[in-house]
Amino acid sequence: MSTGSLRLIRPLVKVGALIAPRMTGNAAFRMFCTPPVLRGLDKAQQSQISKAEARLAGAERARIAYAEGEVETYLFRTATMPSRGRILLLHGWTGRAAFMSAFIQPLVSVGFEVLAVDLPAHGHSSGKTLQIPKAVAALHAVHAALGPWRGIVAHSFGGIVAASLVVHAVEGFPAIPVDGLVLISAPNSMPDLFHWFGQAIGLNARAQQCFDANVQRLSGRKLETFVGANFLRDAAVRTLVLHAPDDKEVGYANAEALAKAGQKIRLVPLDGLGHRRILYAPATVRAVETFFDRVKDQDDALLADALLASAKNC
Repeated sequence: MSTGSLRLIRPLVKVGALIAPRMTGNAAFRMFCTPPVLRGLDKAQQSQISKAEARLAGAERARIAYAEGEVETYLFRTATMPSRGRILLLHGWTGRAAFMSAFIQPLVSVGFEVLAVDLPAHGHSSGKTLQIPKAVAALHAVHAALGPWRGIVAHSFGGIVAASLVVHAVEGFPAIPVDGLVLISAPNSMPDLFHWFGQAIGLNARAQQCFDANVQRLSGRKLETFVGANFLRDAAVRTLVLHAPDDKEVGYANAEALAKAGQKIRLVPLDGLGHRRILYAPATVRAVETFFDRVKDQDDALLADALLASAKNC
């Protein structure tokens, strides 16, 4: 939902928060977890989506069931035998697997298998709402069917989901082990996002508490613990953070906070690529390929040098 739309409903929400804070907080949570339906795309946007979808042609497609529905998956195998491992691609909010497709052939060409997924309520997967616990549940089912994974490449909201996967962030779902994690334009703090949304629609303190409480109800963990930097610190997984300093949707401060979470984390700024163009930039694709090519057999200093060189050479 756009900022303008949030302002339109603000007067109604403010009244509801005074009269029925619990009901209003819960309704706000459902709204927060419901991806908007994209309409009114111009020809250029439609063409870009069509090109991205075309890159999924030839995938081994499967629908994986989990407790609340089904998720669509797209597996690309490599001719290299044996495979160097399987890499999971996770898109962001209002995205789809096709939006991560620029990484498929470069990774396959150097010996990796690639698994792209439509998260619940996105792409061809079922459902109308999405939050981190639902994403984690769905991806655990995918992992049981199509794991293990050597690493994860995730964009935007997919980044905080990926960070939640590599620790025990949701009750009933243990950490999924990976060798490497790539977070592209990822947010760091879910509490900050919840606070921003509550302020934008006019929740008072009581309604905000009810809004926030849904996280613990669904995950068994308080909202304030859903911070990417804390998850990365706990997981101690070698991580590459790619972020454009000019990103208007997820500020660069998020990347800086993630990068401070441990010595195994490397931040590579990719200026001028915004929040979405970064997914298709040669520098981004090359950095991801370099990272997984060297994630196990190079020390941290050499890996950092290789990543910076790969970005500069594109």
